[in-house]
Amino acid sequence: MKTGKKWLAVAVAVCMAAVVFGGCSMVSVNEGRDKTQVVAVVNGVEIYKNSYNQQKDSILSQYGMTDADVEASDDPELYKQSIIDALVEQELAYQYAEEQGMVDLSEEHIEELTTEENKMLRTFYDAYLEQGKTDGVEDSEAFALEKYSEYLKAAGYTDVETAVMLTIRNQAINDVYAQVTEDVDYTEGDAREYYDMQVDMQESFVMEDPSNYEMYSAFGTAYVNPAGSRYVKNLLISIPDEAQTEISSLRSAGQDEEADAMLEAELAKILPDAEAALERAEAGEDFAALIEELGSDNGMTVDPGMTWGYLVIDGGTDYVESFQEASMALEKEGDISGLVPSDYGYHIIQYFKDGAGPIPFEMVKDDIISTQGGNEEATAYTDFISGLKEDAEIKTYVNRV
Repeated sequence: MKTGKKWLAVAVAVCMAAVVFGGCSMVSVNEGRDKTQVVAVVNGVEIYKNSYNQQKDSILSQYGMTDADVEASDDPELYKQSIIDALVEQELAYQYAEEQGMVDLSEEHIEELTTEENKMLRTFYDAYLEQGKTDGVEDSEAFALEKYSEYLKAAGYTDVETAVMLTIRNQAINDVYAQVTEDVDYTEGDAREYYDMQVDMQESFVMEDPSNYEMYSAFGTAYVNPAGSRYVKNLLISIPDEAQTEISSLRSAGQDEEADAMLEAELAKILPDAEAALERAEAGEDFAALIEELGSDNGMTVDPGMTWGYLVIDGGTDYVESFQEASMALEKEGDISGLVPSDYGYHIIQYFKDGAGPIPFEMVKDDIISTQGGNEEATAYTDFISGLKEDAEIKTYVNRV
């Protein structure tokens, strides 16, 4: 994806993704004037450049970007303004929390958080200490202290007191979000309505051109499978995990002949078990029960795989070639393949159900409720913050960042 387009998505997401849930107990430190350079003023409360830098670094890390990517984008000022807007919205939410008595600054609460913070810091030090002992470092305590100090510096950690106050601030902002969104109720009926709308919109596009499925799927919004697709279940009689890892390493190193030789030897070891499993499947035993008893594919133990199997698309590349070809070679629902070798072991594949057309609502219901319900909450919160902005005195200085 090009930087410009990527940043557009980032900028749009900043004001919700970073506003409510941004920040942890690590505080960014910037030298000199960053501590006093004002980038915004909200109802008389100043926001400083070091807060901007902390927010910026967090978001860049989240999206795998650098400052150079931002400067090379079509509109770097959009990015900078988005970060400042996010900080303004956080401040507005916090001021609202203070007005509503939602900020807990009691000695008991601060003492509790301080204890938790110190425990967390101790776990980091102890981890480095254990690493030093494991690696045979002569002075493991000095090693741990050095690594621990490097970690705190890289994380921009200042002191426990500041970290605790930041935690209290974030807790208050999250409480405001929870209060504002508590009445948002996105029901299964709402999800069904959204699903039906998406199916109506996607069906003709996907059936006419299967490549459109890839587009919808890339954004996690595919609700119609293309013609020629099918759901298959996988009874895997696997070779040992260590052998799988070694074979994968050999292939990565370009040593395919060595990998093939090792695979052949490992497959020979499990062939009797695989043949016995195939014999039982061909005799008509319940395939799901056989997977539960003999199978090693974890994807078949949880939904949607457990109920529906894997979706295999004609011409697709999501699965290893042998699995893909064997799945598409099955002619009708209920058909079972022979033994299909791969670097994982022997697969016995059942054509479970034709997959073309709308994805069953039950398969996507929970995802829709989670995603669209979250969007409804985000909208409610955005509207609430917009109301606070209307009554606030706000000044921003994007030129200072």
